Amino acid sequence: MSDDSVVRATWRALLVPRRLIPILSMCAALVAAQRGFGADAAGVALAVLMCVVFVTLAPVAYRVLFPEGLDFSHGAVRVVLYGAIGIGAVLTVGVAVPRIFDLAPSFLTARAALLVSVAMFLVGGWGLGRDIGLEQRVERLRAQAEHAQLLALRAHLNSFSVIVDH
Repeated sequence: MSDDSVVRATWRALLVPRRLIPILSMCAALVAAQRGFGADAAGVALAVLMCVVFVTLAPVAYRVLFPEGLDFSHGAVRVVLYGAIGIGAVLTVGVAVPRIFDLAPSFLTARAALLVSVAMFLVGGWGLGRDIGLEQRVERLRAQAEHAQLLALRAHLNSFSVIVDH
């Protein structure tokens, strides 16, 4: 991993096709469900906004709160914070934005849809964030193993050089 921030590194990792294609598929399904509820363009824009907020915020929030997985010494606090971020994001997009802009009721603003959206935020962010973190950890371990092999080879060559010199 480069010297990127967690945010930039996470967003860059989301653009990898094996993540981006499922993300776009889920977003397309959410937008299609909203469109099926009503042809209101504002509702479709709300669905797109919800997707953008979820994808840009959920995995980043997970990775910031759980940099190497769940820290059990402060695990409950981190879980509560992560849940609060998810609930806050969903209520902002699904309740506050429609009220501010006086939007008609929609699929995404129904109470059951809001609960599903919170679950999608939390589980999706956890899955994406954990996947990205594990991938980066494997890359670090691979680099460390390569470095160790080079050090071992150098030590072997140095010992061979000492034998030849004597």
